[in-house]
Amino acid sequence: MEARLAVGFALGVKGFGGVFSILARTASRELSGAFTMAMGTFRSRYRLPQKYCTEIGRIITRFAALEAKLSYCAIVIMKIGKKEGRVAVRMGRVESALTVIQDLLTIHKLEIPTDISKLKQSFKKLENARDLLSHGLWVYHTASKIPVIQHTSGNYPDPDGSNTSVRARIDPRGLEVPIKGLRDTVRAIDMAVKNVNRIGKEIDAAMKTQRQQASRGKRPPRSPRRRTPDQPH
Repeated sequence: MEARLAVGFALGVKGFGGVFSILARTASRELSGAFTMAMGTFRSRYRLPQKYCTEIGRIITRFAALEAKLSYCAIVIMKIGKKEGRVAVRMGRVESALTVIQDLLTIHKLEIPTDISKLKQSFKKLENARDLLSHGLWVYHTASKIPVIQHTSGNYPDPDGSNTSVRARIDPRGLEVPIKGLRDTVRAIDMAVKNVNRIGKEIDAAMKTQRQQASRGKRPPRSPRRRTPDQPH
């Protein structure tokens, strides 16, 4: 089986790089290396080095844990069981899941310190990286000594130097993936999980405070004690 690839490129802020700017505070780290690959047809590869398999497995496994934790946050706010939640709650993409949590917090009049909006783009870029590594086709490329993955989303500048752009869906581009980029992505997902764990604790604290306030509001006021003539003033 062969795959036709266009140019390779470095993933910058608009790609998967920059995903670490909020989570790991290392915006210079990138999933892809920077090099140019000529147009051509390349043989697909069915095996990757063991260290690549290990890091990709960590990315997929830990991102699944991240998605599960986001769903559980919504289940807790709605005060339903895990079984009911798995049946009823469909969170979708991580950006949508964060929006669902925001909306539920608003509906239930709960406030937490974390600004969830600031996490959306970073989580989305991590999800895009996970999707690429999970579903992308790996190839042997003559211009690279390390594994290259085929990317078929979006557009990229025409390698011939014209001002037009090329649709990656029609002419895929190849991305060189260094092992360091994969390890940085694992660390970024770990940081994202910590962020969601913190949000979960904040939700628990906000709900506890709300329950305490409701309990005080329902408590009947104490009536003043009536003194008898024999009681001293």
